Amino acid sequence: MITLRHTFLALTTLGAPALAVAAPQPPTEAQQVMVAVEKTLQKHAGEVHTCFGKALADTLDVAGKLELEVTVGAGHKVKDVKVESKADTVTDALAACVTEAAKTWQIDALEPGSSVILPFTFTGQANQYVVSAEDAPLRGPAPKGKTVPPFQVKILVDPVNTRARNVAVTHLVVSPANRVAMHRHPNCAKVLYILKGNARVLGPKGQEPVKLTEGDAVYIPKGFPHVIENMGRQISAEVLQVFAPAGPEKVYRNPQDAAARAEFEVLRGDPGKAPEGAKLVVARGQSAAVVNALGGKASVRTLLDPTLTGDPALAVNVVQFAAGAAEAKHANAGAGEFLWVVSGGGNMKVGLEDFPFAANQAVHVPADQPHAASFKKDEPTTVVQVFSPAPKPETKP
Repeated sequence: MITLRHTFLALTTLGAPALAVAAPQPPTEAQQVMVAVEKTLQKHAGEVHTCFGKALADTLDVAGKLELEVTVGAGHKVKDVKVESKADTVTDALAACVTEAAKTWQIDALEPGSSVILPFTFTGQANQYVVSAEDAPLRGPAPKGKTVPPFQVKILVDPVNTRARNVAVTHLVVSPANRVAMHRHPNCAKVLYILKGNARVLGPKGQEPVKLTEGDAVYIPKGFPHVIENMGRQISAEVLQVFAPAGPEKVYRNPQDAAARAEFEVLRGDPGKAPEGAKLVVARGQSAAVVNALGGKASVRTLLDPTLTGDPALAVNVVQFAAGAAEAKHANAGAGEFLWVVSGGGNMKVGLEDFPFAANQAVHVPADQPHAASFKKDEPTTVVQVFSPAPKPETKP
């Protein structure tokens, strides 16, 4: 993914007169430095790849050249690093990450006070299948005189970071005794799945509050006014938000975007009534029916699907795969698939490439993309599975 190259500043190349008979020559100063730089880059390539992965968790539109000017001090250790230049498509976060990594490096053969320019070329990515929540940047309102903001959000899957077509998924954390104010999404439905803690969904006048605990989900129809409230006073509520189609998550990327704000309409004062016939649909995780799959090596709890919600845009399951279970190569006809890995992990194969995944990571498989999966051999793997739209029967590629 990353091509590393190097050039040098203020270094003198020592030449030698031509000889009639070639004789072995000691390496020049520039050659010694080149070897030292190559060794340093090889040693720390993993750190640069890690920085690139963190940047891709936010957006796939990361590509181009980054040049760092590095100055060494005593013991050949890097004393100072600054950005010499960068392409507009190299994010500030990526540049800052590589800069911080380079501050810990050592470049032998470079005298104290010498500088070297290290150019890094990042190749654009066409897609991304696994996103780590740890790498996704935190978004949300800034705290106002409090130690913590009322809520924070990480975008796990959307059209920007995975090219997802029909769905966006975010990881929402509501602080103790806080809430997401009354709002509605005029053009999309939403599902909330409680990962940790407890939450309450409040609606317009006449709507009974819906209390949710870990493993519960609620379907919220488009245009339905609602509040997401953390009832606890000690523990944050962690929630998966699933938007179908994508749209409201854009306000987290740019709160000033008028189009994004229209998709996430904050309601002040009387929120009015719910759309005619619209209602919340609650699924209790502990009481959901269990269906065996993969010859008994997986169990599926269907929480929400069109038979319950009347909405073909979404289906939500909780699936547990036995240790060592595997899914043969298959494709979801017309339906994108999202997995939030609650525990365990495994490996997904797309084409000839392997994509490992683990707990607290999101997996996105585009519609009609042939793929296979295998799961950890030493423990079960539990995932929250979302299809958008609700899937048609699988087809063999």
